Amino acid sequence: TNGCEVNLNTNINNCGTCGNACSSTDNATGTCSFGTCSYACDSGWGNCDGNWTNGCEVNLNTNINNCSACGTACSAANATGTCSSGNCSYTCDSGWGNCDGNWTNGCEVNLNTDTNNCGSCNNACSADNATGTCSSGTCGYVCQADWGNCDNEWWNGCEINLLNTDEYCGNCETSCYGTWYCEDSSCVSAGGGGGS
Repeated sequence: TNGCEVNLNTNINNCGTCGNACSSTDNATGTCSFGTCSYACDSGWGNCDGNWTNGCEVNLNTNINNCSACGTACSAANATGTCSSGNCSYTCDSGWGNCDGNWTNGCEVNLNTDTNNCGSCNNACSADNATGTCSSGTCGYVCQADWGNCDNEWWNGCEINLLNTDEYCGNCETSCYGTWYCEDSSCVSAGGGGGS
């Protein structure tokens, strides 16, 4: 006879008692230490449900709810997450932008309504002597009082002072001619009186 040939403290086929095998399970390797079975997940896999009967059931390289580690979800506000090679990446939902470059707060800007990021990040609805608006991702403008966009170009804003510009007096359609000049949005004669 060979006596007590098995070390029950370390033998993975007879761990703690004869016949108690620390069988390798899905995506995991079994070990026996001090007569107790334990398991180690293979690289890239996790036992995220805590149940060793189904082994390390989660692929940590591709699972968006457990990306690189159990419980690490690829989740961000107004965005769709993906997990590749254990790294999260995100795509903003339509109409939203990650304008601060920080994924912890997701795609934080509504590109349909934000006047500083209208239609795309950093596209400000800004024009001289005008108030900008953003609707459906498109900038709009309203001239401030006494200013006019008489060339119909917004790149230079509301470029005409309607209070004292002879060619555009009070609005973009009224001009003062001859001895008439524009004062306080009205055409007045150099000799006194008003007219157009």
